[in-house]
Amino acid sequence: MFAITYLAALGMLTFFENRLVYPVPQRLLDSRPPDSVETVYFESADGTKLHGWFHHQPGNSQTLIYFHGNAEDVDRAWRDAARLASIVNADLLVFDYRGYGLSEGQPSQAGLIADGIAAVEWVTTKTGVDSSQLLLVGRSLGSGVASAVAAQKPPKALVLVCSFNAMVEVAASQYPIFPVRWLMRNRFDSNQALNNALFPVLIVHGTEDSIVPIKFSRSLFDAIPSPHKRFVEIPNRGHNDIGSEDFARELLEFLDR
Repeated sequence: MFAITYLAALGMLTFFENRLVYPVPQRLLDSRPPDSVETVYFESADGTKLHGWFHHQPGNSQTLIYFHGNAEDVDRAWRDAARLASIVNADLLVFDYRGYGLSEGQPSQAGLIADGIAAVEWVTTKTGVDSSQLLLVGRSLGSGVASAVAAQKPPKALVLVCSFNAMVEVAASQYPIFPVRWLMRNRFDSNQALNNALFPVLIVHGTEDSIVPIKFSRSLFDAIPSPHKRFVEIPNRGHNDIGSEDFARELLEFLDR
């Protein structure tokens, strides 16, 4: 009986992996961008139509692309992303991965990474700024996407918030009795993506994060070869309560150096 129950549970985890990895929030179909923010649409490499919000402020010295976390979309992520962009004087693009928000398609690891590449290419075309001068900021799931994108489009700096060394390692810690490392398709191996990274990397993590414990960020940090890297612990903060002000000064100092 135990074996049957175990195999049934394993089958359910495997079958519903995408739903567990990508808990897409309910679409906010009446969502409207703030004043002076432009609604934009662009296509991923396979033709999937993606949605985002873009803000340009004359005089800004930088451009930032924000990769949001799970159960988020442009509307839910905009406030924190905009506050951070304002503090560092950056133009800002926040976009929805496929299947999220008002973007088309269904999420997958390859699809989300392709969407991130498309976002970088849209920004470089829109602004004329080379991808090597962009700031890429990824939170939670977005840290895995941003890391994979940075491996292909090395940025001015990569900022990871509540990140992980590999999503499969986080999942394995949550489901220790199942062979997750063998079966999981959505792996988001940031260790591998950044194993040759020489661009600046800032990692920020709350000490009380119970969803993605801080040890996974530390492991990633230790594996990154860049001589320009910094790890910042935010005391008494969890996975969803790290505000932009918590690390904006650290980012400003990091960029100055």
